[in-house]
Amino acid sequence: MKLVKLIQCKCSETPPEQGIRVLQDEDGFYWLEPRVKAEGYRTPFIDLAELALAHDLTNIHVVTESAISIDVPITDL
Repeated sequence: MKLVKLIQCKCSETPPEQGIRVLQDEDGFYWLEPRVKAEGYRTPFIDLAELALAHDLTNIHVVTESAISIDVPITDL
């Protein structure tokens, strides 16, 4: 799997100076970075709306998007 985008989001639940980091893979799936750190790449989301719904986040919106290129080894999946 290859990660291709780092997305910084804000929502009503985050303090003004903080945000949520989301990763996107080459197939278009979204991964919540704190969840990846806790459990690995086990819970992909189809879009940001699904991710927000699963985590009770309201008014989620993208602040910045950055292109990245990170190959995730099979052992990390």
